[in-house]
Amino acid sequence: MPEVVKGLVIRETLAGEYDKLLTVLTETRGKLFFRAYGVRSLINRNSASCRIFSYSEFVLREKNDHYYLSQAQLIKSSLEPGTEFDGMSLAFYFFDLCDYCASDEETCGGMLKMLMNALYIISKGDRPYDLIKAVFELRLMTLLGFMPDMAGCSLCGRDCGVMDEKSAFHLTNGNLRCRDCAAKAARIEIEDIINEGEAIKADDIDSHIVYISPECVRLVTRTISVSENTAYAVNVPMTLLKEFSAFAERYTVNQLERTFDTLKFYKDFKQ
Repeated sequence: MPEVVKGLVIRETLAGEYDKLLTVLTETRGKLFFRAYGVRSLINRNSASCRIFSYSEFVLREKNDHYYLSQAQLIKSSLEPGTEFDGMSLAFYFFDLCDYCASDEETCGGMLKMLMNALYIISKGDRPYDLIKAVFELRLMTLLGFMPDMAGCSLCGRDCGVMDEKSAFHLTNGNLRCRDCAAKAARIEIEDIINEGEAIKADDIDSHIVYISPECVRLVTRTISVSENTAYAVNVPMTLLKEFSAFAERYTVNQLERTFDTLKFYKDFKQ
């Protein structure tokens, strides 16, 4: 019995002489992997529907626990022609993130909505790419259950978004500490190491701590709390954007415990 699904092609691998193996993020069936016969031929009617960035309707058949493409209809391209190369490289990083993080059907549905919106913003070309990157990373982490806790100092409850100094953010625990509590925690950590008779190494202290300004605390709070339609509608000064982008990237890499070649390529290209 054929199955009809709508989804976005986020990965394509060449197979045989004319085939492709496609990874598609769908609205209702999570992440699907299937073979598309003959679509590398220019005269194949399914060719345009099976390219990277294509959002299409796919008719699939299952045989021996594997899916095969029966036919496809292109709905739209998620990235407009003429998009700058660094915008395209950012899109490929997003694809890698989603491919790695995709799990259950409900999560994939929300992920697809976020991804399509981010690609639309990239295509418009009126937002800094580092802003798009940081907003997508933080909202993806929130969707996956790793929402950073920016409500206040996790130890004393002070509002770190209104302080005159930077606060400490624990990348692994995902919460804030005001400067005073962070200093106390560091002293206790040093004393524990000394009491155990071990030598203090540079990596022993604050290895998972980054210091974040009140402005950045407020921007992160906004990013993870507003609707998808308004997430990117913010103007950020360049200095704050650099801090915000660096924070979002470090938090994402720390939570996923890995990085991606496409992230390195995006950063190298921008430099």
